Amino acid sequence: MDNLKFRRQFLLSPKLVEELSNWQVRKFGKSYLHVHPDLELNYVEIGNKTLILLGYWLSPHFCDKTNKDLLVEITKQVTYEKDFIEFLNKLVGRFVLIIKINDSFKVFHDACGLRTVYYSVNNNGIHLASQPELFKLIFSLVGNKERTEYFNSDYVKKTKEHWLPCGITLYNSVHQLLPNFYYNSDSNNQIRYWPNINQPIKTRTPEDGVKVMVDLMTKTMNCANVRFDIALAMTAGLDSRLLLSATKKISKDIFFYTLKYRNLTINSVDIKIPNTILTKLGFEHKVIDCTKKAEIQFLECYQNNTSNSHLDDWGTIASGIHKGFPKNRVAVRGNCVEIGRSAYFQKLKVNGDIKPDQLIGIVPGWRDLCFLNEYLSNWLKGVKQFEKYGYDIRDLFYMEHRVGSWQAQSQLEWDIAQEIFVPFNNREIIEVMLSVDSQYRNKQNYSFFTEAINLLWPEVLSEPINPISSKQRIRGFIKSILKSVGLFKMIKS
Repeated sequence: MDNLKFRRQFLLSPKLVEELSNWQVRKFGKSYLHVHPDLELNYVEIGNKTLILLGYWLSPHFCDKTNKDLLVEITKQVTYEKDFIEFLNKLVGRFVLIIKINDSFKVFHDACGLRTVYYSVNNNGIHLASQPELFKLIFSLVGNKERTEYFNSDYVKKTKEHWLPCGITLYNSVHQLLPNFYYNSDSNNQIRYWPNINQPIKTRTPEDGVKVMVDLMTKTMNCANVRFDIALAMTAGLDSRLLLSATKKISKDIFFYTLKYRNLTINSVDIKIPNTILTKLGFEHKVIDCTKKAEIQFLECYQNNTSNSHLDDWGTIASGIHKGFPKNRVAVRGNCVEIGRSAYFQKLKVNGDIKPDQLIGIVPGWRDLCFLNEYLSNWLKGVKQFEKYGYDIRDLFYMEHRVGSWQAQSQLEWDIAQEIFVPFNNREIIEVMLSVDSQYRNKQNYSFFTEAINLLWPEVLSEPINPISSKQRIRGFIKSILKSVGLFKMIKS
């Protein structure tokens, strides 16, 4: 279990930490960078510049370039901010990039912030880590009043996958780096660099958007296959079907699997439909059982590996992954594509300016958390300007807070069991999706995505996407009746 402790995590601190002496340790100015053995570390030094890459990235446009090659390439762009950002936006992966020039440094991470970064500044200097538990090796963490309110709330008690907007850490003097921001050590704050008012969203027809999307998806999956041994997670949903369609030319190299967890059975659509499709296509479908009770030793390690870990749910699933997932494979998942699917458009109808209370209302249970209003009010003030450049606040909210918090935390916790690759974690492909009118890519009409699948591999649409069972259909009918007579909210409460 020793290798599982803080697996794939990192810590930068003015103090050399004895407990992490078996990690990769590198001097960084007056500080020490500690990197877990299973997290790749690359660095380049040129003159007064030091660039450090934690994790991995790849370019859909330069398949032959390694992590180190791309790090050398981006070193050439550092002096020219516009070129640097454009280059960074076209990279996909799960990474942290630290750029040190003389005694100052900046910290960037991947588009959706899936390789998390937390920071804290005290009298000893600046501390960076993949999550707050590592700070406890150096100094005491003090929970704030919001922490007490959160963990005493009905929301946490009733919600397995409870989460908060990205940036709320529930510890005094500990901050989380949001997606689309970088950390500046000189000013000790976060600075937004995307969206950029000088580069408004380009408008595309659905046909043009699909062509660019298909090209990027295919290149990304081909490059990933060059870099990794791939395992593709399959469900009955649209996202995994989209990824499957992009693997036609490399499908013989892929391990296809589905996680069986919570109440899923072999007859559940999320298992039955992938199995039917893959059988038709001539591929084996592996089901990994994540329902068995985890060993106490594993759960103890899991709970201590991250702050606010979801032990009684994600922990059990992670145990199943640890036992059943092939150790040499990288898990490919369809996260981040929800940003392009206008995931919050149905939950929040726009009629004038969006208010903090409307964002809070998206997540059942958040209304009981008093501290959210001020935080989201400040966030809204920062993104309001981008509406006139073609960006929808609901998409940015999903990207920076849903994906950057809930999904990033999930991947952080599952670092104990697997490395994850998300092909849509790339601003270039996100911008392509957002360039097409949302009427072609929302829940009522997914034609933008299904047309992409048809161009790539139409046979993967031989089975329905997320079919509704008779039970769900009846439940939906009853719910609509109760809503129409004004009884639904009363019965629910």
